[in-house]
Amino acid sequence: MRTRPVFSCCILLILVIFMGCLGKQHDLPSHGELRTDASLLKAGVDTYQSPGKDSSQLKKEAKKYIECTGTLVIPSSNIISVAAPAGGVLKSACYSTGSYIQSGSILASIENKDFLILQQEYLEAKSQFRYFSEELKRQGELTIENASSVRKMQQAQLDYETSEIKLRSLTKQLALSGFIADSIHVDHLSSSISVKAQVSGYIDKIAIPEGHRILPGETFIVLVRNYRPVLALEIPEKYFLKLKIGQHVDFFLPGDSLATYEARLSFMPRQVSSENHLIKARATLVSVSQPLIAGMHVNARLYTGENTF
Repeated sequence: MRTRPVFSCCILLILVIFMGCLGKQHDLPSHGELRTDASLLKAGVDTYQSPGKDSSQLKKEAKKYIECTGTLVIPSSNIISVAAPAGGVLKSACYSTGSYIQSGSILASIENKDFLILQQEYLEAKSQFRYFSEELKRQGELTIENASSVRKMQQAQLDYETSEIKLRSLTKQLALSGFIADSIHVDHLSSSISVKAQVSGYIDKIAIPEGHRILPGETFIVLVRNYRPVLALEIPEKYFLKLKIGQHVDFFLPGDSLATYEARLSFMPRQVSSENHLIKARATLVSVSQPLIAGMHVNARLYTGENTF
């Protein structure tokens, strides 16, 4: 009968010892213990931190670049629009798209019958000016000898000045139309003018086909000095104060993220687009070995040297 109480006491003692072990195990720190969200967050930070670094140092080492997108474009200073100096029919275009031309080369000729009228008026004005110049001189000599009235002298002066104004005006009109006034003679009139290239470059576009009519001042050829593009970036406006000229830019094509190219921020506008609230900055490419062409879309990282969070 005594064995039953003894057996019960033994079981009770074992339970007490087991519970005591569990309590001690709970007090001991362990990597596998169950923690609250706050404790897990702290543990994650502690695990990330290196010895001797606190959270303020980690913030300083946070992301220091701006992610943005951009497009490769040709600078506007390298794009030259060739406009027609006068209206007419576009004749004999001398080059095709992609051709490289030297400064001074003839790009095309424009034909118009009004050119003949302009040259005729110039030659007539030139003859009248010569006549009135001689008449003024003669009237001046007669006035000195008191053989002519002052009224005739004044009329000769008026005719001379009027003819001079007309001649100068026609000379300017000829120059604007592409003619050299001193080269115009009665036996050398032309109904067409030659349009010459003012700079060397590539013909990027021919806007008006040969044989079509062209208006004065209308662009018919677009030249490009060189095809080296620059990077046009679109940066969110909230980063405006972090932007500085000369900052480093890494960019890559969406289809090839392994090939990274370098650029430097070279232009920063003083206004933000009201449509999408983006800053449209420019960056100059640095030592690009592979060919890149205008129109390519890119992803970029602009390094500011400051925390961008």
